[in-house]
Amino acid sequence: MPKILFDTWPVGNNALGRISNGPAATLPVLAAALGECRCTVFDGLNERISLGDYRNLLRGYDLIGISVVSPLTALDTEITVKLIKRVNPQALIVLGGHHATAYDVEWVEKGADVVVREEGEVTFPELVDAVESGRDLSGIAGITYRSGDEIKRNPDRTFLPDLDLSPMPDWSLMDLGKYNLHLTASGGPTAVVETARGCSHGCSFCSASTMWRHTQRFKSLPRLMEELRYLKSLGVRQVAFADDNFGGDAEQATEVFEAVLREDLRFAFWSFFRADTADKHPDLVALAAKAGLRSVYVGFEHLTPRINESYRKGFGETNSYERFRRVYETFRKNGIMVYGLFVHNYRFETREERLDAHKCRTICDLSSPKKFTPMRGVAALDELGAEGMGFKDTF
Repeated sequence: MPKILFDTWPVGNNALGRISNGPAATLPVLAAALGECRCTVFDGLNERISLGDYRNLLRGYDLIGISVVSPLTALDTEITVKLIKRVNPQALIVLGGHHATAYDVEWVEKGADVVVREEGEVTFPELVDAVESGRDLSGIAGITYRSGDEIKRNPDRTFLPDLDLSPMPDWSLMDLGKYNLHLTASGGPTAVVETARGCSHGCSFCSASTMWRHTQRFKSLPRLMEELRYLKSLGVRQVAFADDNFGGDAEQATEVFEAVLREDLRFAFWSFFRADTADKHPDLVALAAKAGLRSVYVGFEHLTPRINESYRKGFGETNSYERFRRVYETFRKNGIMVYGLFVHNYRFETREERLDAHKCRTICDLSSPKKFTPMRGVAALDELGAEGMGFKDTF
């Protein structure tokens, strides 16, 4: 992850991450996928090093892979790519992640040598092997790359048919004691676990479902418990579930928490959690709290039913403020802190429909209203452009 090289005022670009943060699950997975290849993991969202030390770090490697997930890290990534070109021009620069996948050609135009699109567990090691052996890259599915004066875009790679095929993350390469979700008073070493990948919903403002082609795949319970036992052996006490749609399969989530309780793992957990899942399955919320769930991010998105319907959130006819109040009470009575996520300035809103910040705070402990960000891969981008809203597909 690139070092934070710019910031915003008055609220920092990564303000929340400086208060409560967890490591990126992608990095130890890709490191494990490389097998015996020597590599170092650097998380610039967490590490505080000087620019001089950052330059020295970038000088030391033949290949530098950068995860660029969202527009929030895009500028840091672009500056880092330019810095690598200056201090280590022979290094191969490889980008991956949601934003890199959506803007693969643009990233190559800005200096990246290769973009790994979508999943990287198979593509990235195959790329490294080809580079080491001097083979041509034309046969590697799922990459976009520069070849002379041309930018070539190879066909997509098929998703892993089974998430259990994803390698066990190599957390030994990261100091998990540097992370803290602050889920308990004592905190403790923190890690991230992916129980599933993708999202079957189609929220019009979100790129996650588009990235994973509206599919959701799950790890088996034995594989998931193996990861959790491994983290326990490392002294990890706090775990964040990385899933975009955790609890989307209530039966699967129930099995996870029941297994955690059976083995008495005693983690403090954090996850995303849909409002309608909590409303339909209050027993799951109670079980999750018993197993250690302490904090959730809930995408309420908006307080006006018409707006949420335009978001294609999938809440159904019971999309109402009263329902959200009930969801909040379900979490709170089980001792779970709720961080509410809201999206506004998406479509024309009447004065009466404007997001009421005070009312938002009545259905969560902390609220985060964000302006809609048009980005390639977000379903609404083309729709709003067709409606004359003025949004353009810009990098």
